[in-house]
Amino acid sequence: MNIIREENKVSLKYGEELILAHEFYHHLECSALGLTSNQYKVPRLTIGRRGFGKSGIRALSEIGAHGFARTFYAAGRHFDSI
Repeated sequence: MNIIREENKVSLKYGEELILAHEFYHHLECSALGLTSNQYKVPRLTIGRRGFGKSGIRALSEIGAHGFARTFYAAGRHFDSI
């Protein structure tokens, strides 16, 4: 953790809260929002213009969690005040 903290020049508390906010988003996905990765589907196989099967994009969940965590923290929300 020290290497990550030194490379990113953030305090341990900031790093911990950012990670907590990221994981909190995943909790919200599973309990209230629904999986972000299921909101946009792409064909699993495409032959010509025809697509077969549909699959969610797992990275959308991580992108959403990252954006949520940064916004949550930037808005002054901290876990010690919840």
